Amino acid sequence: MQLYVIRHAKAKAAVDDQADIERELTGSGKKAARRLAAKLRELHAVPAMILCSPAVRARQTCGILTMASDYIGHLTYCPELFDADAEEYFSILAQYGGSADPLAVVAHNPAIEEFLKSLTGNEHRMKTANAAVLDCDCARWDRLKEGSVHLRQTVVP
Repeated sequence: MQLYVIRHAKAKAAVDDQADIERELTGSGKKAARRLAAKLRELHAVPAMILCSPAVRARQTCGILTMASDYIGHLTYCPELFDADAEEYFSILAQYGGSADPLAVVAHNPAIEEFLKSLTGNEHRMKTANAAVLDCDCARWDRLKEGSVHLRQTVVP
């Protein structure tokens, strides 16, 4: 099975009393998300399902990615992804992912880098609007195990 782990694009700094979850993408963040979308499209990396953080910046990134690929799969906003840690990602994939293949997760650091380290056993730097394409040795996402994943490639806009 394949998993695409995607960090949202660059977001604006919070203003006044704005909640972190409400931060939007910057203009350069939107451009980077479009470049990432084009590269993923070239790789034919179109998921069957997307699990997305409910944060505005993640939803905007996801929207750009889905529009660029004419995505028709299932999209689920997972409130848990907003402040989840790496260990919780396993539970979220198990709860929502089923056997969707490929599956994409659009979320935040530092959890993404920690999750990738749990999966591959190695550290991977994930800047904004970066994606990791992973080959996973499991038949369902509730069977995903630490260290059972091969990083095929990192996609950078």
